[in-house]
Amino acid sequence: MLMNENENYGPARIELKVALNTLVGVVIAFLVLLPFFWMILTSLKTPEQLFKIPFQLFPEKATLQNYVSVWRDYPFVEYFVNSVVVCIVTAVAVVSTSSLAAYGFARFHFKGQSLVEMVVLTTQMIPVIVVVIPMFKIIRNIGLYDTQLGLIISYTSVTLPFCIWMMKSFVENIPKEIDLAAMIDGCTRLQAFWKAVFPLMLPGLVATTVFTFLESWNLYLIPLVLSSEKSIPLTVGIAGLISEHKIDWGQIMAASTVASVPSIILFLIFERYLIANLTAGAVKQ
Repeated sequence: MLMNENENYGPARIELKVALNTLVGVVIAFLVLLPFFWMILTSLKTPEQLFKIPFQLFPEKATLQNYVSVWRDYPFVEYFVNSVVVCIVTAVAVVSTSSLAAYGFARFHFKGQSLVEMVVLTTQMIPVIVVVIPMFKIIRNIGLYDTQLGLIISYTSVTLPFCIWMMKSFVENIPKEIDLAAMIDGCTRLQAFWKAVFPLMLPGLVATTVFTFLESWNLYLIPLVLSSEKSIPLTVGIAGLISEHKIDWGQIMAASTVASVPSIILFLIFERYLIANLTAGAVKQ
């Protein structure tokens, strides 16, 4: 009888642990998704429904008027195009640059390398608000204020250090013998990187691309200072919907819903590469 109780204790304990983990996961998912669903439901309400008492979570009669107003009354398309162009070019620039820098740090060792790597990573501890004024002066002096190129340079400088560190941990898991085999076949060091090593970095490249795109997509303070008319991105454009005398929450939520779609699509497409990159750096060869 005692043996049967001991035998049943193990599976019961495992089932309880699984149930608790599932419950915690459901609670976390609910807390994460609640603001998103709230945003969507708010975007489908009229101003009268938003402030109706008693409060109703779901709209009595869903309407797309807020979406129509945002696209018709504001240069929302221009904001959207600016964000897409700037973020894509920034992602390409950061991925190509960080992969080369990470390869150099991982394959070559020099005096003071640890100090250089520490300085690169430490720059991420500096708040953006500290560097935004010097950045503004530099961009203005070189004639790139209120241009997409000025935003691209600024976004790249902000996201590049962390991406170098992230890519370095991935390159270190690629055997050095691959480089040597390529060079034995006649490749130069740079050719060995592009032809042999670079394709093997695909999960890390995708993760870096997604991180850079999302980080650039959500930046607000930098474009607020560096753009005024022609290069305004979505974050600044949505904030501009708040006027001195009126806050139309329906339009703000409609614009925010549209702005969140590219990020969601990007994550869903490259989810498996992101997971592969997270596990790739766990064990070194």
